[in-house]
Amino acid sequence: MLPVVLGLSLPSVYAMIMRYFGSGYSEGIVTSLDLSNKLMQAPLGVFGQSLAIGVFPALSQFFAQKRMDLFRDQLAKTCRTTLYLSMPVAAVLSVLAADVVALLYQRGRFTAADGQTVVECLVLFCIGIPAWCLHPVLMRGYFSMQNTVKPIMIGTVTTFVFAALALGFQQSPLSYRALPLASSIAAIGMVIVMLVALKRDAEGLDLRTIADAALKSFVASLAVVAACALALLIPVQQLTSESRNLTGGIRFVLVGLVSIWAYYWITQRFGMPETATLQRAMARFDKRKKR
Repeated sequence: MLPVVLGLSLPSVYAMIMRYFGSGYSEGIVTSLDLSNKLMQAPLGVFGQSLAIGVFPALSQFFAQKRMDLFRDQLAKTCRTTLYLSMPVAAVLSVLAADVVALLYQRGRFTAADGQTVVECLVLFCIGIPAWCLHPVLMRGYFSMQNTVKPIMIGTVTTFVFAALALGFQQSPLSYRALPLASSIAAIGMVIVMLVALKRDAEGLDLRTIADAALKSFVASLAVVAACALALLIPVQQLTSESRNLTGGIRFVLVGLVSIWAYYWITQRFGMPETATLQRAMARFDKRKKR
């Protein structure tokens, strides 16, 4: 049980390290790091953890039955779906970070200046969202093979890499921004190493199809970024604080919906089988509306 807890609590370990390094900066930086980190972990809980929990029984069953062909196929499909769902969310969250922060946090003693610091951290955290969402899926892949040591070792090594990056960037012009950037870089490196290791341990995990899904999802996410960037032209700066927060929230919801439709259309043209995930979700939504 202890290796499982340690493996799945890695984002919290990173957060503690960031608090330690963040305490060396000006007042309020630790709070900004914590608030932006919580926003970054929202997609992790919705997509990464839920998909990981859902696929775990199937992976365990396939491994117990020695059906490694089904094991590899299911794990690769889940990795592709995770990337497909998390990349557009990371894109929307990064471009419209100011709207999200203003809507959720900017009230009372929380000023626009405080919000800007959170926004800067959140944008850099968003770089690692797909990797962090993929992490619990890969961990479940190892756990289903009853191998808890290797993922813990990989996570421990990359944690030291993260700490080294944070320490090395500490005196750079990036200042406190180096902490979320180092976190994202370490997370990406960690999942790449885990995928390569799983290919060997699972006797041939198809990394090519996972990389193909990642590339196509990234390209389609550029359309999401473009749509969000156009939405930022809508002027809200001259409104009162409360009106600006409300307008920013409405803009985030509307642009998010339009962006998801654009993303779905593009990925469907790419012939990505993962579009079936959104099709099923929309079908369930239509059924509920008709009731």
